[in-house]
Amino acid sequence: ADGSGLILVSSDRHVRRVDAKRGVVVWHHRLPASSVVCPVVAGGAAYVLGAGGRLHKLDAAMGAVRWTRAGFGFRSPAPAVHGDSIFLASKDALLYRLATRDGTQRWVKPITGAATAPPVVVGRTVYVVTRPSHLLAVRLDSGGHYLAHKLPQRVVSEPVPFGRGVALLDRRGLLTLLTGRDTTKPSPAGTP
Repeated sequence: ADGSGLILVSSDRHVRRVDAKRGVVVWHHRLPASSVVCPVVAGGAAYVLGAGGRLHKLDAAMGAVRWTRAGFGFRSPAPAVHGDSIFLASKDALLYRLATRDGTQRWVKPITGAATAPPVVVGRTVYVVTRPSHLLAVRLDSGGHYLAHKLPQRVVSEPVPFGRGVALLDRRGLLTLLTGRDTTKPSPAGTP
């Protein structure tokens, strides 16, 4: 949703914008393949990842295709948009940072297994949950490695930003909060 409408995908390979007040379809666009993830709406655009691994940027108001980029793996999770970047964790065990403007690759990083949920950006960190049960923390600016944390159980929900970290729900029903030091502020002298 973007305040005045909803962007929806359906099993008939269409992306539609529905006017929130009137409930009518404003535009629709047919994708080359179906989509199994929710579109991400940010900055006047809708980012739709098709089941075949193609990412499409559509104008949210008019439905016009701004660009399409292929190669993100079959049935990868939805991307995350943060500022002028898109973060996409593929089923092919790669984490991408792309430019929202034209889809060009800023960096790509191998990750420890297939992503099981969309990435989450908190501060200067991108968090990714991968199979079988790992949480990765990656530097937003360079894709550098911060942390690979083995979780005690498989995560069954998407990570949720919480303060300076993320909250995770595992299959036992336990909620875990993992936080990091705020890297946006310098540490006082003499503290780690």
